[in-house]
Amino acid sequence: MIWYLSAVVAALFYAAQMLGFRRLQRSYPIPVYMAYIWLGAGALIGLVSIRTGEEVVEVNWLCVLGAALGSWAGMYAFNRAVRLQPNLGYVDAVGTLRLGLVYSFSIALFGAIFEPLKLVALLGIAIGVILIVGVRHGESPVEGDRRWVIWQLLAVLCFAALLICVRMATSNGADARVVTALVMLVAGLLYVASALHGRQSLYPAKDRALILLTIIASAVGNIAFFTSLASAPNLAYTDAVVNLRLVILYGVALLTGVDRLDIPKALGVALTFICAALLG
Repeated sequence: MIWYLSAVVAALFYAAQMLGFRRLQRSYPIPVYMAYIWLGAGALIGLVSIRTGEEVVEVNWLCVLGAALGSWAGMYAFNRAVRLQPNLGYVDAVGTLRLGLVYSFSIALFGAIFEPLKLVALLGIAIGVILIVGVRHGESPVEGDRRWVIWQLLAVLCFAALLICVRMATSNGADARVVTALVMLVAGLLYVASALHGRQSLYPAKDRALILLTIIASAVGNIAFFTSLASAPNLAYTDAVVNLRLVILYGVALLTGVDRLDIPKALGVALTFICAALLG
């Protein structure tokens, strides 16, 4: 159950992280704010690891590099999709396609057992997500630039590679926090290189408090996520529970008046919670 509780915590803080990304896009290019957030969060996670006496000698550096590349490219593609599509729910709905990928790879590569009930739960979460975000052709009031779909599909592939590399890096007993810190620090340096290559200023002139809060949300969310990932019986189970952030974002939209309560979305919320519970 530790993996399940960790995944729920990750969902809460990932939702805060997503809201932070959306706001920071008004002030900075993607590589600039991602460099601050990934380096800051990676450093915080690294400090936690040092305080608990974890060592990095057993880390598979090839897997760490693969995960860092997946994180760097995936988060860039995800942020491009967020920039082009005003409704964060639509972006996350397409992102659930990675569940099928990681579920299959977990069985093929890591010896996970096929369980029909778990598969039904995953399918139920996917249906719930669709109901929550209201993806119905021709009825969406916000279509956005259709290129967001391509960017998010690219992010799906990159995130699937990220999850697999992290699981391989922790399979020999390496601490998940150490691996997470290294992945984020390397990816953060890649964002710095991207910003410098694009001649973008790295000076934080605006929204400094928001940058700090997003760093904290990212650090806590990633610690919880990769802790869950290291102990979950199937990579897709962690990823599915973390999709509860959709419920959180939906609730925020209702409270702020961005969206209104309707029956399909309410059913989606209930279905997502029930199916996530089945995974535990």
